[in-house]
Amino acid sequence: MMKELSIIIPIYNVEKYIRSCLDSVYRQNIDHNRFEVVVIDDESPDNSRFIVEEYAKDKDNIIIISQKNKGLGGARNTGIEQAQGKYLLFLDSDDYYLDNTLGMLINQCVQLSVDVLEFGAQGINGDGRITYSKIFENSGIYSGVDYYSKTKCMDSACNKIYLREFLISHNLFFLERIYIEDYEFNTRVFLKAKRFASTSLLVACFFQNQSSITRNTDRSKRLKLRSDLITVMEHIKSLAYDCDDKRSISLIDERLTFLNVSLFYQLFKDKCKLSEYKEMKNKLYELDLIYLNHPLKNKKKNLFRSVFLILTKLKVI
Repeated sequence: MMKELSIIIPIYNVEKYIRSCLDSVYRQNIDHNRFEVVVIDDESPDNSRFIVEEYAKDKDNIIIISQKNKGLGGARNTGIEQAQGKYLLFLDSDDYYLDNTLGMLINQCVQLSVDVLEFGAQGINGDGRITYSKIFENSGIYSGVDYYSKTKCMDSACNKIYLREFLISHNLFFLERIYIEDYEFNTRVFLKAKRFASTSLLVACFFQNQSSITRNTDRSKRLKLRSDLITVMEHIKSLAYDCDDKRSISLIDERLTFLNVSLFYQLFKDKCKLSEYKEMKNKLYELDLIYLNHPLKNKKKNLFRSVFLILTKLKVI
């Protein structure tokens, strides 16, 4: 019998967090027979799988799948393929849900008959302090492209609930073994969705890990992030070949501009030399990936974009 909801949780080196994550899933106003928890053991070297196995002994709706390491995107893809739920949620194992929110979330999805429903989330630091809170209004139902143009949405895949059939029918899976996989994935989601909405529900808490890629100081990881930003640009640019309307092209241009700015902003954060800016700019020109003219919704990034354009015109960069 099909479940209403599948919650997909990849695990890798998360023995400190996974029990709290699972606890939050079971502090909900939704009967256990209405949902399943699909845990993907991505060849975790610690005790994460053992903890989940112990936790699942008195639960009949937890499925544990082990696989060779494929990274976060690969683990989520396995979850999409194996899930039996009508709707899918992606929950990272160091994050958690607020109590008694998932029942209301599912009910809204059913009532609205959406492909995607975006919900509110908070950032939580190591001291338990709220670092940000993003809350949406109850919106109307739009195409993904129109929703994107009207809303300052989040780029996370973990603050949205997806109709599984929508993902499967459009072959919407994550790129594997790259950073910022959510950004590329959701770009395709926006372009394909016919029924996209937001809810005022605040559902998830995202742990602001100091070792995350955007905060990590490891040089090899920082270099990989730069490389992955370019990879994602190439994938997103290729989507334009299947678009024949101006709104979709505008969405792609804005997404590519954001990635350009993010890439140069990484150079700024890494205190790179001026020669490295020029080298990166020339590389993007060679790949036909320079996109800096579209205004950005993110005010901080848009200011950086404007300053960068001025410096470029003055031939400083």
